[in-house]
Amino acid sequence: MTSSILRILAAVFLLIALTASLAPGFTLLGFRTWEQIQNGSFHYWQIEPLGTPFTLSYAIDDDFLNNQGGPEFTGLAHAAVVSALDTWSETSGGFITFEEAPWSPVPNDNDDGIPPAWEGPSFEEWLDDQELPQEERQFGNTLPGWGANVDVFSRSSGFEIFSGNLHFVMSPTTLAFAIVNRTGGKRIRSVDIYLNEDFTWSTTGQSGTFDVETVVLHELGHALGLDHPKDAVAEGSVNLDPNTFEPGWPWSSADVMHPVYTGIKRQLTIDEVGALQFLYGVEVEEDTLPGDINGDGVVNSQDLALVLGSWGACPKAPLPCISDINGDGLVNAQDLAILLANWGASLADAD
Repeated sequence: MTSSILRILAAVFLLIALTASLAPGFTLLGFRTWEQIQNGSFHYWQIEPLGTPFTLSYAIDDDFLNNQGGPEFTGLAHAAVVSALDTWSETSGGFITFEEAPWSPVPNDNDDGIPPAWEGPSFEEWLDDQELPQEERQFGNTLPGWGANVDVFSRSSGFEIFSGNLHFVMSPTTLAFAIVNRTGGKRIRSVDIYLNEDFTWSTTGQSGTFDVETVVLHELGHALGLDHPKDAVAEGSVNLDPNTFEPGWPWSSADVMHPVYTGIKRQLTIDEVGALQFLYGVEVEEDTLPGDINGDGVVNSQDLALVLGSWGACPKAPLPCISDINGDGLVNAQDLAILLANWGASLADAD
């Protein structure tokens, strides 16, 4: 037994260097520095207290990608957006839900002034509703606003909009962008998502096209407070490990939040899940395996690397201590023994 453990330990120190370079992380919206992150200065839907489930409203433009094939394609594209919303919701275990707003989307355009409310119908739609008899009104006491929490549009190249004192331009090389309005330096208030109509879109993964659901899934990541891990270091920010939330982890082109379109991606990765846990206290229920620190369903060298890298006393709350397998506040030989006792085990074996 002892020689077996020593062989495992000897092999893992070599594997740590190899696997650590492959372990990606997530980045927070606006490329926050590590100091800002430690001080709680980052962008998110400020739901209090942390760990409280919440619902965001959404609205999709009636003419969304209508130029791609008329009303029929618009219907398919609408369904693709809803599917992307459902993916974020289902991955969060229903912690975050999305509900269609009873009004149309409203561009977050400063040229029209800031409306009385962040969420609500356009002034014109509100007036029409107010003219109805009281019992027929849809919006109740809701004031005019900037549409739903998340509005989805499409526009052609050359489209410009001023929002939140920023100038956004749909260039010929821009596939899509998200306008994320926030207040107080960190609170997300309203989001617009725009797809470029000049590209060729599909909902079937057809060769030579761009997948609507994949791109919207990415832009929804911005809407929830995530940014591009690939650009973090260049922007003076850090990538955070999705399990420990420690800085310094590299990026992966497999991430949904990778800024370059590399093909269809309709499922979130562990990096995006970790971001939801960090920002909102999402608790994703799943089968557990003692010693499976990174949650990939197998107890192996990657888990051992996390234990050895966290050796010693656990950090103070709210930072997690996932390598403390037995929950005694220390990462030590007892946790190592549990991990080694389950070495090579997988959830597939349990099934």
